[in-house]
Amino acid sequence: MESNHLLDQRKPAKPGRKIAEGDGWTEERTGSHETEFIETRRHWFTKPVLHNTDGLVNVLNLVEGREALVESPTGAFAPFVVHYAETFIIPAQVGAYRIRPTEKVRISRAELSKPTCGPKRNYSIL
Repeated sequence: MESNHLLDQRKPAKPGRKIAEGDGWTEERTGSHETEFIETRRHWFTKPVLHNTDGLVNVLNLVEGREALVESPTGAFAPFVVHYAETFIIPAQVGAYRIRPTEKVRISRAELSKPTCGPKRNYSIL
């Protein structure tokens, strides 16, 4: 059966490359290259899962499931609900954050870091 999920349209860097799993969750690396400054991962979970930005901006999208609650265990931001197909950003300085699914969900997460390749560019605002 063919899936209509956006992430299923992109081939993983190495098919089935599971990088971590635990009680109620699985994480898979879906793509990046040493010259890219974006790393993408898929997360499936049925229980609340604690994530950490590790100093990188996290851009997430709920790609399967109706909704999930996103909260900060340290109170860095007010809890909010994210719905299917919504994108949300967790700033690098937040650190730990928790995603509480209401059912089995799948999240796409992109971690953005400083580019480490290519020529340095100077940008200015006109």
